[in-house]
Amino acid sequence: MCIVQVVRVGDCCFGIRLRVACVIIGLVGLVSGAFGLLAFLPAFETTVWASAHAVFVISANALLLLGVAFNIEALLLAWIILVVFQIVSLFALMLVLAVISSDVAAFANHFHLDDRFPDVYNDRNYGDLANVFSVAALLAYLYALLYAYFWIVVNSYYRDLRDSCLINGTRVRRSPSNEDLIYVTKFQE
Repeated sequence: MCIVQVVRVGDCCFGIRLRVACVIIGLVGLVSGAFGLLAFLPAFETTVWASAHAVFVISANALLLLGVAFNIEALLLAWIILVVFQIVSLFALMLVLAVISSDVAAFANHFHLDDRFPDVYNDRNYGDLANVFSVAALLAYLYALLYAYFWIVVNSYYRDLRDSCLINGTRVRRSPSNEDLIYVTKFQE
């Protein structure tokens, strides 16, 4: 059984309905993307990748908000797919930062033990640099976990939406026992 079929939540944290949680996730993502874009806009030439990431975040969350507002499954699915790429890239970033952190620490340790360079290399500075990379790796990991939870919430809402249909303006969940009845009713609308 695929993990996508197993992981599903009925509501978000503190009992918030999935639809409301998706709107909150979309709005928070939209605002964070806008802040990211405004922060990097003055130095756009030097931070093209950061600006592109901010535009990516804004676009993905706009898709989420439109999908929730108009019950468009394809837009929710697009957000789900885009966030998978973001989660994978965050985990890759975490691994790169962790490797750099360990390399910087090893570099500092190497020159600390070498008496030929007592004043040229200050191991305290390299130790601080290694700590900065370690903290950045931890933040990337936590950010990826947060987005993984958001993905689970939006995926649960998407599956609820996919597994339901409209009957006389009311959204009704499909059940295996009356699939044919709902199928006929959908065509009569």
